[in-house]
Amino acid sequence: MIQQEGWAFFNFDYLLPHVIFAALATLLLARVASMANKRQPPPKGITAFLLVLASFSFLVTSYVVGIRINQFAGGPLILAEYHRDDKCENLIPVHKSLPVVEYTHKTKDYWCSREVDEAQTVKVRKGLFGHYQFDLGEQTQAIRDYKKKT
Repeated sequence: MIQQEGWAFFNFDYLLPHVIFAALATLLLARVASMANKRQPPPKGITAFLLVLASFSFLVTSYVVGIRINQFAGGPLILAEYHRDDKCENLIPVHKSLPVVEYTHKTKDYWCSREVDEAQTVKVRKGLFGHYQFDLGEQTQAIRDYKKKT
């Protein structure tokens, strides 16, 4: 069964392969579009707009497909122990080789209701090129349930 996983980080290292793929796919599409109708080419503005739109589509598609490829080709999904930090915004792994889970300030109330030493089990996968993924479905559901109660 496919888990509800997401990339551990949203930074340059994680995004670069997707940007490269989108750029190459857009260049290929631009080449095909320029060769498609030499007699009556479409207006350059329309072609440029469609290429920009396609490049964003390629980027998003690559990002999502990359998660799925990492699930199947990467390592196993492991259960790792985490504890919240003092500011109630991050989950810190017990094993320092694992990435930190970062949350927004909107979840602060929930995490502050948890004890610092209370263990949180997080599903972590180390995939291709050392890129980590999290499955935070259980934590997300617990936060939603907490918000409904308060």
